[in-house]
Amino acid sequence: MQFIDDAPLFRVVRITGPEHNLLGIQFSAMPLDGPPAVEALDADSGELKELQAEDVAIQVRQGLALAAKEFGHEYHVEKIQFVTTDSMPATIYCALALELVRRMEQVSQVA
Repeated sequence: MQFIDDAPLFRVVRITGPEHNLLGIQFSAMPLDGPPAVEALDADSGELKELQAEDVAIQVRQGLALAAKEFGHEYHVEKIQFVTTDSMPATIYCALALELVRRMEQVSQVA
């Protein structure tokens, strides 16, 4: 996995052979009044767009809930970003969100 700090957006990229996924998360210091914005990026490659924004958002929320249990505090999200033609299943975004937070927590402990 590759982690990219493009603050305020933090991204994780996963490429394993023919499978590929990108997840971007912009965190918020405070909870939002509504759900986070979900930006579905179009790879414009002619590939079938199978991933749905709501499915990705659900998985990201689940990953952040796991991170909250692991690190003992909540994570608030302003924006979620993904590519519509990325590899299925959408459940990978749960793991990607968790790994992104783990990386952020690791880096913040070093700094």
